[in-house]
Amino acid sequence: MMNTFLWSKNFLLSFIFLCKTSLAQDQGAVRLQDGPNSYEGRVEAFYNGKWLRVCYRKWDMNDANVVCRQLGFSGATSYYQGFTPRGGGAFALNNVNCRGKESSISDCSHDGWGKYNTYYCGVNSNSDAGVVCVAEDDGKIRLVDGATNSTGRVEIMFAKQWGRVCDKGWANVDGNVACKQLGFSGAWAAYTGWSQRGSGFFWLSDVNCHGKESKLAGCSHPRPADISSSYCQTSRNDDAGVLCKVDGDGALRIVPIGSKHQGRVEVFFSGNWRRVCDYQWDLNDAHVVCRQLGYKGAWRYGAGWTPRGSGSYYLHGVNCNGKESKLLDCYYNKIWTSHSNCRVSSNDDAAVTCKIDGDAAIRLVDGNGNYSGRVEIRYGGIWRRVCDRDWDINDAQVVCRQLGFGAAKSAHKGWSPRGSGSYWLTRLNCIGNEATLNSCNRPNTIGSSSTSYCHSDGGDDAGVVCDPSTVSPTRPSPVTQPPVVPSTKLQCKDTDAILCNAVKIGGHCNSSYGKKHCCESCPGCRDVSTGCVQVKQHGLCESSSMKKVCCKTCSQGSLIG
Repeated sequence: MMNTFLWSKNFLLSFIFLCKTSLAQDQGAVRLQDGPNSYEGRVEAFYNGKWLRVCYRKWDMNDANVVCRQLGFSGATSYYQGFTPRGGGAFALNNVNCRGKESSISDCSHDGWGKYNTYYCGVNSNSDAGVVCVAEDDGKIRLVDGATNSTGRVEIMFAKQWGRVCDKGWANVDGNVACKQLGFSGAWAAYTGWSQRGSGFFWLSDVNCHGKESKLAGCSHPRPADISSSYCQTSRNDDAGVLCKVDGDGALRIVPIGSKHQGRVEVFFSGNWRRVCDYQWDLNDAHVVCRQLGYKGAWRYGAGWTPRGSGSYYLHGVNCNGKESKLLDCYYNKIWTSHSNCRVSSNDDAAVTCKIDGDAAIRLVDGNGNYSGRVEIRYGGIWRRVCDRDWDINDAQVVCRQLGFGAAKSAHKGWSPRGSGSYWLTRLNCIGNEATLNSCNRPNTIGSSSTSYCHSDGGDDAGVVCDPSTVSPTRPSPVTQPPVVPSTKLQCKDTDAILCNAVKIGGHCNSSYGKKHCCESCPGCRDVSTGCVQVKQHGLCESSSMKKVCCKTCSQGSLIG
């Protein structure tokens, strides 16, 4: 009996000892509960053999750092006052006030174990303290839902979780820090309301970088628990985004129509070519584009270009002074943003016609030889019509002199046969002594004409008849439609038929129109009674009945027979 009593006594004493040892060992231990992983959660402390809650009253970053270090982490990245989901039951600690250097929460000052004010620490309210402990790769960022790896929605990692960055307060300086952290030289633009939006919670909001930070997490920002749900709604497009700088950004190209020197302008960013909107587009902008592409400048700018581009616009509101070397040196609105005047489904594209050698040359088409015809002029390597609105003899005089003739005989409106396509010039107002048609005054810019006066499908073409007897002794070889040299000798024949062989192959003038009309309208020939003028170097002048008269008056002719 005595042995049984002694064994029971010893067992009880051993049990009490073990319990006391366990209580002493676990008193003040902490753990994290109800977090997404082991780095984050609601703080609980072990007291009186139970895991109890820690009240958030006066809970701050110093307290969080001590808890995380006690758990074996290097510190904390954030803390919560009112962690969700809340705990249940009583609180172990309240009014914890650590200095930040303690090794355990038990070493911090507090109101005492198991003591708490129910006014601040209600057992049925979210009065729990929480922490986010430091993890590997904290502060790492990435771009999501962009067309390339240099653009997209910004996400940042803490506690081994990727979370969103709210666009509240997001600015270019913040975007620059983000892009530099990712290895780019900077950001072209920072965006708010990125689409497609992210899902889940936000790690950052109200980011306020100075620009010198090496990481976005190094910029000032509130803790996640203080992010405003009014501005940063998880179900809304409240995400921050960036367009980072890469090599080749700002390059330009012309999407040509009619000529590789004319067309719709596109600009390159982040591996993509996109449109340039014509909002506020003018000739100064066009000059800069053409010079950037290696031309001397632009003849004209185009707005509402057809055919239009597809997709979104990179640039709009471009405002160059004309002296810049690159389009990105000009003022422009934020890259890749929408504007009411730049609709993706409309012809709101900017265009240019660049200057090349040989431009502003003129030619005569569909006339009787090289001294009469419909006037056409070339810009950007493209020949187009000249409208006859306000066309007069002064304009014709300039045309004829530019082509090497001394004077014009007449100016014509509605030349037939008419041209096709659009017009380069209209409402010319030449004084008459200009060296080229391009240098004459005109109220309209190149390529701009009223469809009320200059119908593309109407006979509104300007024409001239130059005086071939007044050839300039220094006449240049006109940059015109190359003349077709006849296979037979150009000659004036004083015969009953009065046939004058024209420059065009197979072309001729019949005497039924009258001798004078016939020979005046054939290049190089006039009525043989007054002699014939040979314009071309390779021609011969021949007259069986008036050989002497004819060839005396043909400066380039040769006596035959």
